[in-house]
Amino acid sequence: MNIFLTGMSGFMGRHVAKKLLNEGHQLFAPVRAESLNKINVLQQYPNLKIIKGAFYDSAVLNSIKSPIDAIVHLASIRGAGKAPVEKYQLVNVDGTQNLLNWARKREITRFLYISTVGVLGSIPSELPARVNSPFAADGIYHQSKAQAEKRILQISNTSIKFLILRPTITYGPEDDGFLKKMVALIQTNKMMLAKSDILIHLLDVQAFSELINRIIKKDLFNNNIYLIADQQPVSFKKLANLIKAARGGRLWQVPDFVFSLAKKTTQLLKMDALRTSLQLISESWYYDITPALQDMDYIPADTEQQIKEYLKDNVY
Repeated sequence: MNIFLTGMSGFMGRHVAKKLLNEGHQLFAPVRAESLNKINVLQQYPNLKIIKGAFYDSAVLNSIKSPIDAIVHLASIRGAGKAPVEKYQLVNVDGTQNLLNWARKREITRFLYISTVGVLGSIPSELPARVNSPFAADGIYHQSKAQAEKRILQISNTSIKFLILRPTITYGPEDDGFLKKMVALIQTNKMMLAKSDILIHLLDVQAFSELINRIIKKDLFNNNIYLIADQQPVSFKKLANLIKAARGGRLWQVPDFVFSLAKKTTQLLKMDALRTSLQLISESWYYDITPALQDMDYIPADTEQQIKEYLKDNVY
């Protein structure tokens, strides 16, 4: 199958690309010049066609003459404060619209959009959060992803069949995000734990990549939205102690009111990224993935067991 994949140079994108390439698909992937060094290993695949440029650039899209069977749209500016507000609109919202317009023009009938659980808020208003939980997108990144979702839902009466996946925070080989930072903080004796334990819900990037492969292979595009995470949420304290046992370091227990005060202060000072980080390590966040299990035969990872394996293999 000919697949147009955006975001291939990112953490999730590299894993998804590798899985799809190994399955024999022909990938067409736009990559900016400054990101080419991130995909050195992938460039050896003969079934990968790299198009230099941004995915939302009309010149890049129009340069592709081969027929495309499906679009897998992973690319976005992620996190808070990574770019000016206008850039989030340009890339995450208008860029998605450009892809939808191109899909209509080229009569591409399969569109897989990778959103985020963050459209329900960094900390969901109900637990477990469900697909139909209210939108509570906080911060420009989550808001832009929510807007992009709404653009996609508008094509429900067209010939394009879409699927929206909302993954939670991912981890795995080449991780440069939440779990890697957590390991580093523990090893350097800087990890703070709230007195009250919390539950968090992560996602193994390799299980996620396998799910995308399954969706394409079995044509599971059904115009629905799914939350994607590991099998069960895990205790943050238990996870921290598991990492400590494998990598050394020290954990500091802090009274809950200290976290509450810090979150209020960062909110007043508009330090959105730091406030979100504090929320993620002091408040519970987990999701109902039952629909994905039922509709797509999704096989989620066991977080604790998978992270033990990664620690054993020196992934972290």
